[in-house]
Amino acid sequence: MAEIALRTRTMYVAKEKYTAVKPAGTVISVWTNRRIREKWMEIFCCQSRPEKRDDYTHIPNWTNICAAWSQSLFDNWMSYCRTKPKERNPNNFWKDFIEPLDFLDAMGNATESTKPKYETVIWASGNLTRNFIVYNTDATDAQLTAMAQTVEQIQNDRLFLRGTVYDYKNDISISAPTLAKINDWEQTVYPKFDAPVTLNKFANANINNDIAQAVTNYKINNTWNMAAWAQLRQREETSESGLTANDSGYDVVGYDNGVYFGTRYEILDKNEVNP
Repeated sequence: MAEIALRTRTMYVAKEKYTAVKPAGTVISVWTNRRIREKWMEIFCCQSRPEKRDDYTHIPNWTNICAAWSQSLFDNWMSYCRTKPKERNPNNFWKDFIEPLDFLDAMGNATESTKPKYETVIWASGNLTRNFIVYNTDATDAQLTAMAQTVEQIQNDRLFLRGTVYDYKNDISISAPTLAKINDWEQTVYPKFDAPVTLNKFANANINNDIAQAVTNYKINNTWNMAAWAQLRQREETSESGLTANDSGYDVVGYDNGVYFGTRYEILDKNEVNP
């Protein structure tokens, strides 16, 4: 089982030697049950120690967590970390050292869920607005790890893209109001642990050849400016009227589904501009 963060905007980032392709719906990161459990072990055993605890006051039930901390708990966790990864058993550690602390019930449940908070990821607010977090229950750890890998494809340009996509925008199980909320970066969308996304809904990512070719052609036909190309990215449509080709600050490179791509330029000294 795992929580999976998905991109909700398509992004093309051109570099000098390659173009990174990041389609909407691609897997950004994967948190397996093991990774989640080990993160909470770190919180309980390490981040709550006196010299660190002021940095993590946003964590739920933080007062009780800090009160339960002890030097022996930290020492046992450090011993666990020094063990070879293949020999570590987080479930045994949890049973031996975390459950006896007897404060897990006070942690409460994840927001809008009946799943215990300590079995879920503490996502930053930006992850819950700009990304879409889904829950999976049928993929193996190996399959989940492969989801977040980067794949290289060679066409006219060297292109790198995320390996796996969930086409949530065309999933009939997601209602129109929910989809609108996911795509609105002003809205917070919490994971739904009662609606897992099965493995068969994830597929290999595809490159939009038209945009990839447009980026390649622009790079071939224009003088390379590393400072300018470092800022090449998708221009988000932040207004109802959207982005037009005449918007100042961008030279158009390509166009796809209402979104323009281009190089950003800045006038560093306006006195040097000819009238």
